[in-house]
Amino acid sequence: MVVKVDIFTSVFCRHSPAAVNAMKRIAPDFKGQIEWNEVSIETSEGKEKAKIIGIDHVPTVVIDGMIVFIGPPSKDELASEITKRL
Repeated sequence: MVVKVDIFTSVFCRHSPAAVNAMKRIAPDFKGQIEWNEVSIETSEGKEKAKIIGIDHVPTVVIDGMIVFIGPPSKDELASEITKRL
């Protein structure tokens, strides 16, 4: 089973890099078990995807299609949520 993680970000949000960095730090621990993407709400595709999911704020972390974090999670919080879904 592969856990899918989308991190919705904006270049104008000072907290977005923290969410992405948390994912980058834990990703090697879950090699082959996760697929993750940074989704910029500045793109048409990113805006549409955010609208469908119901995202109003960035950064937002979506795991397997569900909003799990609004705001940047710590690497431990993020790892815990991914582990629950494996």
